[in-house]
Amino acid sequence: FAGVEIVKVACGESHSLALDKDGRCYAWGWGGSWVSGGGHLGQGSRDHVFEPTLIEGALEEAPVTSISAGEAHSVFLTSDG
Repeated sequence: FAGVEIVKVACGESHSLALDKDGRCYAWGWGGSWVSGGGHLGQGSRDHVFEPTLIEGALEEAPVTSISAGEAHSVFLTSDG
């Protein structure tokens, strides 16, 4: 994460997001539980993540331009809408 230029940070109830200058997103926080659901943080598991970790997969299709985080959700706006 060192050397990554962050342009926006969003904080939810139990997770946080960061957006870098190249439109890549990072997530960290509470990954959820099997009992209460939620989580995943875009990492493919419900593990808790203690440092910003790149979200790979669907978000690689188009650069992200804006992020938002809430109680149990994240929202990403991409350059193609």
